[in-house]
Amino acid sequence: MSRECAKELSLLVKAGWRLILLESFEEERALATLRVVAKACGRELIPWSVASGLAGAGIGAGSFDDGLRAISASSDPALFAILDAHRQLHDPLALRRLRDLLEILAERKQAIVL
Repeated sequence: MSRECAKELSLLVKAGWRLILLESFEEERALATLRVVAKACGRELIPWSVASGLAGAGIGAGSFDDGLRAISASSDPALFAILDAHRQLHDPLALRRLRDLLEILAERKQAIVL
């Protein structure tokens, strides 16, 4: 991913965007870019996957809804990278939880990157 992409993402995060879509087939490069963005914005990058949960610790693993519940329990400034998000967007309960969570994210200086 380019520096221009990192710069644009940083601007979105600093402007208070709470939900960002980043489409890439290069997961490692995308995560590396998001680490740069998180650091530039004074936040921690916390990836989530259905298999390993938040930061690979198992917290919130199992379903998208479980992951969003784990994110809602975190209050520190962070950038959450939802891996394989396109496969998770079919759950109406999780989508409602995501919409409800957006209001809280701004207060906590958090953002979710799908």
